[in-house]
Amino acid sequence: MSEARAKEINDAILKAKRFLRDAKVLLHDGGFDSTAGRCYYAMFLMAEVVLLTKGLRAKSHKGVIALLGQHFINKRILSEELGKSLKAAHESREAGDYEIKFAVSEKEAKESVKRATRFVEETEKYLGSKRGSLDEDADAGHKERGKACSSV
Repeated sequence: MSEARAKEINDAILKAKRFLRDAKVLLHDGGFDSTAGRCYYAMFLMAEVVLLTKGLRAKSHKGVIALLGQHFINKRILSEELGKSLKAAHESREAGDYEIKFAVSEKEAKESVKRATRFVEETEKYLGSKRGSLDEDADAGHKERGKACSSV
């Protein structure tokens, strides 16, 4: 793996973990809508890095979710639960960010933190298992990338 790729992955993991810490502070402070947002972005960032292991990038949030489903969830590389968690987090984040009223309850925010923590842990475990082969997988994925990303 190139030094630049390793740094990108490490930075993403650190940033995702920082977002999780921020989410817990916001939860404690009663900022439930904001908690949902930080949880989603922790998951989104990890999903983007997982996609990079196959040389994939999406042009939108929904594209990241779709590509993760197509290339990792449907192929059972990552669990279906993680795919559902990312979709639920996306919906909560949108509600929390765009609805005028407070949209995320304390219970939902606590569940978001649990789901995001599991997502980050599981994707970090996957990335750790791929460390030696990331460059080869990404090179192979570039051939698929044009097809996969152009429709998303």
